[in-house]
Amino acid sequence: MVDVEVLRNKVLDIAIQGNLATNDANEEAPEMPNVDDIVDEEDKQFEIPSNWRWSKIGWVMDIERGGSPRPIKAFLTDAKDGINWIKIGDVEKNGKYIQYTKEKIKPEGEAKSKRVYPGDFLLTNSMSFGRPYISQIQGCVHDGWLILRNTKKLFYYDFLYYLLSSQYMYNQFCKKASGATVDNLNIDKVAAAVVPIPPIDEQMRIVKQIEKVFECILIINETQSKYVHDIDVLKSKLIDAGIQGKLTEQLSEDGTAERLDDVEHVDLITDEDKILDIPDNWSWIRLGWAVEIERGGSPRPIKAFITDTEAGINWIKIGDVEKDGKYIFRTKEKIKLEGAHKSRKVYPGDFLLTNSMSFGRPYISKIEGAYMMDGFF
Repeated sequence: MVDVEVLRNKVLDIAIQGNLATNDANEEAPEMPNVDDIVDEEDKQFEIPSNWRWSKIGWVMDIERGGSPRPIKAFLTDAKDGINWIKIGDVEKNGKYIQYTKEKIKPEGEAKSKRVYPGDFLLTNSMSFGRPYISQIQGCVHDGWLILRNTKKLFYYDFLYYLLSSQYMYNQFCKKASGATVDNLNIDKVAAAVVPIPPIDEQMRIVKQIEKVFECILIINETQSKYVHDIDVLKSKLIDAGIQGKLTEQLSEDGTAERLDDVEHVDLITDEDKILDIPDNWSWIRLGWAVEIERGGSPRPIKAFITDTEAGINWIKIGDVEKDGKYIFRTKEKIKLEGAHKSRKVYPGDFLLTNSMSFGRPYISKIEGAYMMDGFF
């Protein structure tokens, strides 16, 4: 059974290390003092691209702690001029945004609290500490929250959300959290957390990649409830997402597959043949228009052509492939040269497709050889 949360955490950790989206070395590094040289080497837990920067959160963001007017019940109101009173109970499980509150406080309560604006990040500082949310409303927050503001605009908001949500950040918060009975964070501890900062354009690409992979994880999660122990079904779902363009970013500089539109018979592909949605710069084509296809052949009787000599030619059979394998590296038998003339020659890089039994299973040949008629295309 796939642990979805573990999978999502792995994706985020890969993303914030610069290993999920395209890194363009020509993109300028974030405009900030060269503070990455001030970050201790031991705090740089992984390698980052050359145009990224290391920083501490407190150097690039403003951080405040919430406050509560006391006693809070005396400040609660149902009046229209009441100010949204944001509590942890107002967030949805696994939610990203804060969009409404159940309670409001009187305007005079604001002086003893802290104001929050749309776009502010709220970080829980006790109990399930370190969980980020983005506020989409104005309001006030109590001292169970830390407010983080992207005032220097070095972060794309969604990238910052995923960064703060990563296991990497949670592990830092765990080390810095302290308390007699309950772990908690304060401004100084959050400000000291070390973060990698990519160029803004790359942050946007990273977010697109994260969300595409998360969409695939959602498919896996929905599928595994039906096929709990069938990992092959889960793998197939992931591959299906890939061939629909949902796993990678479409870059304008890649151009399009429009040259395929010149193929004489493309117009013969009907809409009912197009059973998937694909990106705009992809094209549909029949396999036979793009690759050469041959069927194998077998000299008869095959036993008369089997040989143990070094001059023999690899005789590729379905029994030579490994279970769940991708490549064909070796054969158990060889045939005489004259037998190869009655078969089909295979070269490294050729694809072999099973045409009987478990038909349609592809393998890539890493060797030269000949293959049997009733086994492969």
